[in-house]
Amino acid sequence: EHENSPVSGLPFLPAENHLQLAAYIAGAKLFLGTVSFPYALAEALKVPRAIEICLRNLNAFPVGRSSFVLATDLEKSRRVVAN
Repeated sequence: EHENSPVSGLPFLPAENHLQLAAYIAGAKLFLGTVSFPYALAEALKVPRAIEICLRNLNAFPVGRSSFVLATDLEKSRRVVAN
């Protein structure tokens, strides 16, 4: 996914274990992702997070003031992330 990201200049940070992955996420200004184990960590750590939810399988619901569901419209999603 990193190689195909439309955002340039982001470093790739390989995590050697789950603890290191959690540390990366804990230090993030924003977690942007899909329903996944890393998202579950971001949710548990309550870091600012935006998630793209699969509309066919609603199995994740961000909770708290620093969580957002990304819109299916790209421009609306960009505004959420930019703020």
